[in-house]
Amino acid sequence: MSAVGGTGARRVGRLSRVGTGLQVALTVALATTAVLLVNWLAARPGIRQRLDLTSTSENTLSTATSGLLERLDRDVLVEVLYRQERGPKAVLEADVMQRTMRMLQLVQGESGGRVTVEVVDTADPQAWAQRALELRVQGFGNGLVISCGDRRVVLDLDGDLAQFREGRTAAEGYIPPSVVAFTAEESLVEGILDVTRGDVLRVYFTSGSGEPDLSEADAESPEGYGQFAAGLRREGFELLPWSVVETAEVPPDCEVLMVLAPDAAWPDHQYDAVIDYAESGGRLVIVPASAASSLRRSDVPDLLEHFGLEVSEGRVAGGVVDPRTGRMLDGIAQCEVVDVLPQSLSTHPIVAPFREAGRNLRFYQAHRLRVVAQPKQGVAQNLITTTRNDLWVDAPTGPDLVGDLRYDGGVDGATGRIPIAATVQRPPLDGSEGAAGLEAIREVRVVGFGSLYSFTNAALQGASVLPAAVNWVADREHRIAVPPRDPDLRLMPRDDPSAMVRVTRFAQFQLPGAVALIGLVVWFRRTRGSRRRAALPKEGVSS
Repeated sequence: MSAVGGTGARRVGRLSRVGTGLQVALTVALATTAVLLVNWLAARPGIRQRLDLTSTSENTLSTATSGLLERLDRDVLVEVLYRQERGPKAVLEADVMQRTMRMLQLVQGESGGRVTVEVVDTADPQAWAQRALELRVQGFGNGLVISCGDRRVVLDLDGDLAQFREGRTAAEGYIPPSVVAFTAEESLVEGILDVTRGDVLRVYFTSGSGEPDLSEADAESPEGYGQFAAGLRREGFELLPWSVVETAEVPPDCEVLMVLAPDAAWPDHQYDAVIDYAESGGRLVIVPASAASSLRRSDVPDLLEHFGLEVSEGRVAGGVVDPRTGRMLDGIAQCEVVDVLPQSLSTHPIVAPFREAGRNLRFYQAHRLRVVAQPKQGVAQNLITTTRNDLWVDAPTGPDLVGDLRYDGGVDGATGRIPIAATVQRPPLDGSEGAAGLEAIREVRVVGFGSLYSFTNAALQGASVLPAAVNWVADREHRIAVPPRDPDLRLMPRDDPSAMVRVTRFAQFQLPGAVALIGLVVWFRRTRGSRRRAALPKEGVSS
């Protein structure tokens, strides 16, 4: 009997162990399945919930960004180009790029695979130069390149991703540079909107009177306009010629009409067609020819005068300091190089980014172009004014040649600060019909630049306001609102040095001590209750 019982007990024990093993295996399998299911659910954009505990909400995208990513139906590539620089702003720039990378990771995660972020290897100078050539970003420093198909937008670290205040010397001593605003998210949203814009806006340019042909512009020659034309195409503009010989009126799908340096008079009905187009809510970009004789033959002076603007036949000039002797020279072509510092730029949306970013602009062969009459409604303002107050408008001396100037301030008259670009913005004339090609609000917008050279390939190697001007004229401002995030936000008062000490003591000693005391009280109450129950007599047992 004992042997049989022992065998049965062993059999039962073996079955019990097998059952326990199966139960453990099943529990592990179910737990693994649960973990995988939770991870899968956490990756679902519609289910995943995130809690941002940072004081500046750095881990949360704005409503504008989230809405754009939800509607995005095209693939976008964001390339990060960054090389560590030297100088007083190096640490600030590195911090801005770190914040930008964290923001890009959020964008990539919430885009559903539509946005891809790649970091370009800038350690190899040859590879970097080759990639920069492929991206057509010669002269570009640090920042982002946003691409979608053939469209491309470049965001500079200094100016687009962040606004910096340069270091300066004040009465209290040297004030180091600082970050005024972190604008990477806002610039990124606007860049994605630019490269994914589905519609193509048509920009027409007048032809037949000596104007350059932007549709076949040379991109290699320094005097060509190919880079300017290619830049407009990358931003979604289609460049088309308009000649009054082909159509008597400006085409109805014209978003912007560019009048670039005609050197002969138009037929009367062409001039009337341009005025009718503008007064119906059209948009104009007007640039006079460099030669005084060409400007005199064209209708550009009369066209500018119609909108309250005036252009001079002479061009702006100033003395040049000889680096060897320190003397002021005149009578040479370098006198026409005009550098404009940021403080000389207006607060107009076209040049405000250059002013805020501290960018210098350079112009060459610039006519004086200024506001002489304000419209009854709307506003006209000088856009760019020279910084130096010793410049003058040099009178032309020859009949045809561009270089027939004296470059002599003593001969040509008074000196001062001279405007070289202006804008007009006002409602159209009463009773006029709206331009059919314009989907924006009916409004007359005119931009006049005094320097044709600013459109050339040589000038566009550096910063240029012309693409920004065309976008403003076409009403392409996105007006994206991204809440500012102050990187210097502190929840403790700066004027109380002991605040940090109190917080540290509380975290290191007072909080752990309070938790330990609460634990002792709970332990004491539980052990005392168990002794009280043990002291009670058992039921049914008399004392």
